[in-house]
Amino acid sequence: MRIAIQKIPMNTPSYEDTIAAYNLGILKPGGDLQVSATGDLQLTPDGDLKLGSNEFNAMSRLVRRWCFNAPTLSVLFDAVAHTQEQKQRYEAEKNSTASVLFGDTQAIQKLHRLTDEIGASEFGCAAYAGTILVVLGNLLARFKNDLGTKDDWKQVAPLIEGYSVGAIIEAAANNFRHHDEWARAEMPTPQQLKSISVIAAILKVKLTQNGKRHPFRQNVCPDVLMALSENNFEQLNHNVFAFATSMAKLDSCKE
Repeated sequence: MRIAIQKIPMNTPSYEDTIAAYNLGILKPGGDLQVSATGDLQLTPDGDLKLGSNEFNAMSRLVRRWCFNAPTLSVLFDAVAHTQEQKQRYEAEKNSTASVLFGDTQAIQKLHRLTDEIGASEFGCAAYAGTILVVLGNLLARFKNDLGTKDDWKQVAPLIEGYSVGAIIEAAANNFRHHDEWARAEMPTPQQLKSISVIAAILKVKLTQNGKRHPFRQNVCPDVLMALSENNFEQLNHNVFAFATSMAKLDSCKE
């Protein structure tokens, strides 16, 4: 399986263009360095200079990190679509080959090769999609930490099947990291069930109350990514920043 992903399909977006593209009005006024009661410059928990309010600082840092990741995320997103198309082609070719086997050695060898290519396409697609969701999950986790909010973010708009974009990305990233553990567990733990329940809702799969015999024992990130993006990278970005904007507004209302 050959996937040409050397070419970066987009330049690194600028901070200013990102603010305009995703209507991030909270960042338009800019933010100043903050001074503590002792006269020292305030820092973020990870040692960066803090700019403006918690909301401004969190969104500003999210945008800058997203800009740096956007070219790679775009390449990975294209690779997801490419491997999905490859798999469909291999499956069609396999079906036509299987119909003319009848002891044909070459046809049998081709069938084995196509089976391998289908498997490679499945694992490749899952790895690309999972990486996207883990990167976005890490960006949003730091964003949430910068806001300093303790609230559950499951019900912050926009909602998909009753769950926020942040909750969906978090659940899918957990699936990517832990689906092998999920597969080995006869009964999901309460912690596992939290993510499994979100994924089930997004993919419209019914679960038993305790999650026993759930079907998510493999990497389902490509399906979740499709639900988040409608197979469009820009739609994915709009959903992520719409969620972040809602989180920032919710946090600012408490002050």
